[in-house]
Amino acid sequence: MATTILGLVIAVLVVGLVELAGLAFHPLPDNVREMSDADLKAHALAAPTAAKLVVVFAWLAGTFAGCWIAGRVAGPGLHWFGLIVGAFMLGACVHSLWTIPSPPWMWVLGMVLPAGGAVAAGRLARWPVDPDEPDPEPPAADPAD
Repeated sequence: MATTILGLVIAVLVVGLVELAGLAFHPLPDNVREMSDADLKAHALAAPTAAKLVVVFAWLAGTFAGCWIAGRVAGPGLHWFGLIVGAFMLGACVHSLWTIPSPPWMWVLGMVLPAGGAVAAGRLARWPVDPDEPDPEPPAADPAD
C-alpha cells in the first residue's frame, strides 16, 4: 500500500512539474482565479498544439516515473504495484480529458501513452533480474476458503 502511495505521489509531482514547464507555451492569464468555467474551457481550446503535447507528455512521464518507482520499491515479483499506479493515472487522464475540452488525438494519446508507459515501467522495474534468484512464491491459499 505504501509503495502504491509513493508511486502516486511521484507520478503527480512529475506531471505537475512537466505541466508547469509547459506553461511557457501557453501561460495562464493574470485573472485566472476570476475566470468562469466557460472562459477556462475557451482558454484550453485556444492552446497551441505544443502546449497540448506537453500535457500528454506530462501524463506519460508521470505515469512512467510513478509506476517504475512503485514497482522498483516493491521488490522482485511485485511489479504489479506499478500497474496499480498506472490504473490510477489512466483514470486521472480520462477525468482530465472529460472535464477539459480536448481534441480527439489527445484522447487517443492520453489513453495509449500512459497505459504503455505503465506497462513498460512495470517491466523495467524488474530489470536487472538475477537469473540465479527464483521468483518469490505466491502466498499459500487459505484452506478455510
